[in-house]
Amino acid sequence: MLKMFKITALGLVTLAVAGLALVGVDLRAAIAADSDTQVVPSTSTGGTLGSQYFHLDWGAEPATSDQSRIVGYLYNDYGQPAQTVQLRISMLDPSGNVVSSVIRPVQGTVPAGGRAYFNVKVPTNPSRYDVTVASFDFIEFPGKH
Repeated sequence: MLKMFKITALGLVTLAVAGLALVGVDLRAAIAADSDTQVVPSTSTGGTLGSQYFHLDWGAEPATSDQSRIVGYLYNDYGQPAQTVQLRISMLDPSGNVVSSVIRPVQGTVPAGGRAYFNVKVPTNPSRYDVTVASFDFIEFPGKH
């Protein structure tokens, strides 16, 4: 039987996770200790939960007159496969401020220690983009805690 951990962006849980970090509790150990689905925050700013488990290699190219294409690879640096990965693609102004964001899926499972290709369309942005992992599910196999 597979066990999945749901990781999503929720501001309310941020305080709980910050509290765990202050007392030195390993977040992965806290997740593994509970057999129920765990909700853990992820935001679009630096130091996201997603950046602890994944890294991205991507680029932007024109797709149509009003859309761009973000293409690249998502690398899973964690020891468990991930599925239902969602990317947050933020359109930034010339000063680096977020103007708007969209969520796009990464298709399929991202193997543990492996990578997955993504190719998604987003609104054209005259300045630049920022891509982060917004949410994901890790698949834990029995006996691998």
